[in-house]
This record gives sequence, structure tokens and C-alpha cells, in this order.
Amino acid sequence: MTKDDVSYLKEIRELIDNYLFLGFSPSKGSPGYDEAVEKMKNELKNPEFAKIRRKYNQMKAKAKSIIDNCGINAVLSMRLPVAAGGGFIDSHILDLVTENIMWQRIEKQEIFDIIDEAIGKIQTGVMNKSDDVIKKNIFISHGPETRALREVEGYIRDLGLNPIIAEKEPTEGRDIDPDVIEKMDKCEAVIILGTGDDDIELNTKQPRGNVISEMRLAEQKNKKIVYLLEKNAKFPSLHGSRAWETFEQGNMEKAFAKIAREFTAFRIIKT
Repeated sequence: MTKDDVSYLKEIRELIDNYLFLGFSPSKGSPGYDEAVEKMKNELKNPEFAKIRRKYNQMKAKAKSIIDNCGINAVLSMRLPVAAGGGFIDSHILDLVTENIMWQRIEKQEIFDIIDEAIGKIQTGVMNKSDDVIKKNIFISHGPETRALREVEGYIRDLGLNPIIAEKEPTEGRDIDPDVIEKMDKCEAVIILGTGDDDIELNTKQPRGNVISEMRLAEQKNKKIVYLLEKNAKFPSLHGSRAWETFEQGNMEKAFAKIAREFTAFRIIKT
């Protein structure tokens, strides 16, 4: 990486600044109507504005390569609702400048933050390739220390990934601990390890309150989630539409297969 790469990123940053005159990239993927899309279409009738878009698209591929080589995760993910078929939409943030397929507007500053981070890494010489050097983080939401937790943690390491377990666990009715939020934000995906901890009815248990809170937080953040649920336990009814795999302490084979399938679909690991 060279000073030329810094100049290149600064140039494309200026193009983005001029192109996103609204301060954001309007959503074309929303089921609702984003009136800002029409404003962009009208502006493209201006030859000078269209020229900015054309030059940006010509420069985008190299800029994406530079950012990726800095070890920066610039891919945004959006969880589709079950009614829309479920699954995820993944897109590099630079692709969303001109074609925002997400169901929300992308703020210009959010794009700048990615570019500025890359510029800073090049200038300071802090360079790592994310796929080759930095292990991808996986957040594990859990209740008490159990054999299942130890085995899931070990399996994540066997996949070449880095399990992240927050030490502080908030209880139901309390705010999520800032430590949990910070660690979850740094993770590629979340595993909800729902052990049967709290009695809710005869012979039926549910995960501890912190697990339920963290599950809701991960869903609000549109994180990639793998749901694991201990036999004879239940998630709250709000999560009845989620597809989970059941497990028993000491028998995690189906749970491991579920993790492998989902992580392959998420493109976290390769088959």
C-alpha cells in the first residue's frame, strides 16, 4: 500500500461527497417509497452530475480492493423478515453509494468513516488482510458456564474463528451492559446458546434473561444469528418464527452441523 492509494481514496471520497448531495444514499430496496430516489434521478439529467456517477463507478472496484486489503469489514448486512423469505442481503458499502438495495438510507458519514479508517491504516502502516491474518469474531450469548458452552467455544476455535464471550451478563429488565454491545458490534455473527436455566412451566425452562436480551439486541442490529436451544427449553413466543437447532449437554453434533451450515451461508467460512 502506498501514498498513491491514499490519494486514490481521497479522490473517491470527494466524488462521494459531491454525489450524495442529500447527505445520504436513498434506499431503492425499501418496500416503502423513498422520495429521495426521484431527486437523484432528476439530478442525473444534469450531464455534469452524471459524469460524477460514471467516474465513481469506474474507480469503485479499486477503492474496494484497497479497503479490503486494509483488513476493514465494509460489508453491510440486512436481515430480511420472515414474510419476505428470511435470509440476508449483503453488500459492500461502496456499492450502496449509487445502488442502495438496503431497506434504509445509508448516511454519507458512515461511508466516510470506512474510507477514513483505510486512509489512517495506510498512513500509519497498520496493515492486515482480514481473511488471512485477523480471525473473524463470533459472539456467543450464553447463560451459566456449561459443557455446551465450552464445546461451542472450542468448535468455533476449530473453525479458525475467534469466540467472543462477554464477561458481564445483564439480567432481564436491565439495560444491556455496554461491554456486551461493544463486543457484539465487533463480531461477524452471533450464536445464541439457549440453555434451559429458568423455570417457566412444568418440565419446561427458558434461557436466562441476559440471553433473551442479547438475542433481541442482535436481531435489532440485523446481525447474522445462529440459534441453538437445549432440549426441553423454549425461547419466548416472540421468537417462535426463528429456526433453531436443539441440543443436549454432551451431544452437540447437530448443533455443530447447524453452525457450519449457517456460517457457510453467511460466507464466514468456506466449504
